[in-house]
Amino acid sequence: MKKMKYSNMKVFHYPEKLASLPPEADKITAPLHVRLKPTNSCNQHCYYCSYMNQDMQIGKHMKKQDRIPWEKMEQILDDCESIGVKAITLTGGGEPLFYPHITETLQKLSDSELSFAMLTNGSLLKGKPSELLAHNATWVRISIDGWDNRSYSRYRNVREGMFDDVMDNIGAFKAYGGKCSLGISVITDADNVSHLYDMARRFKDCGADSLKVSPCFINDDVKENQASASKIMDQVQEQLVRIGAGLEDSNFEVYNHYHDLEDSSRKTYSWCPIIQIQPVIGADSRVYACHFTAYNKDLGLLGSLENQSFKEFWMNDKNKFYKIDPARHCKHFYCYDKLNKMISEYLYGLDEDHIPFV
Repeated sequence: MKKMKYSNMKVFHYPEKLASLPPEADKITAPLHVRLKPTNSCNQHCYYCSYMNQDMQIGKHMKKQDRIPWEKMEQILDDCESIGVKAITLTGGGEPLFYPHITETLQKLSDSELSFAMLTNGSLLKGKPSELLAHNATWVRISIDGWDNRSYSRYRNVREGMFDDVMDNIGAFKAYGGKCSLGISVITDADNVSHLYDMARRFKDCGADSLKVSPCFINDDVKENQASASKIMDQVQEQLVRIGAGLEDSNFEVYNHYHDLEDSSRKTYSWCPIIQIQPVIGADSRVYACHFTAYNKDLGLLGSLENQSFKEFWMNDKNKFYKIDPARHCKHFYCYDKLNKMISEYLYGLDEDHIPFV
């Protein structure tokens, strides 16, 4: 059976964590996965960036100049390891490799028991950080939307030639021969959809291990996003069929995340299990409920680490995990809606007398 990298079933490998989630459980356990945003600064300016989109609630209170001080970063990583966090993903906000202490951060992660990964634009994936990631990270995923120097420059408002630089970085990264899986994420729109096959072939030739294709979000309105995505749905699927037939093999996997966007803006539950499973620590040293509400103090803020450690914050006062009511506060698209419903069903929705009749 093929081993899956993307699945809502992962959390069910942690029954102790699931048991600790409900308000009536008196135990607090560590989050399984922390999304950590070292810096809000970025060396690119993607036109579709959610954090810069005034029509999206995410990033509402984000300050570009924020970054986690190195002393606080050290403390956060030590705390994550000591309380039992399983994995950390370095992401944005900004570009993680633009963080001035990224080499020290990656070295500390490499010396720890934590599994770690990174989401990056790939333009700075070189030198010691690249080597540390190649040999020690579980995965790195690079966001690329252009198919050549000119289109890449247009999408990201950068100098021409950077597309070739990123391709060279991919090749150099794979040349280290490390264990890390390197994937490419393509945010797909009407301009690049017809180029998906050629992009996939170029990525594979450079040594990439996988391709993930996702829709472009234009705002927080699910119906508008559905309408926008549906316009090119047939083209996307045609390209993916072609890629699957001509390029996918044991060394190159394709993940189709371009699908009908379900209307998850209407939540049917009053507390969010994901908050305790995969929180976000922002570059402002604040903790947020999830990456869909990061840098929105009105919707996602759980608390600040400015005057306390992450361990102190997390392991005290369980009430903080329930102050956000998804049915009232979260009107945006949420990819973890299905998982929240699955967890709620697992915890509350089964008739105990009938559980043995699997």
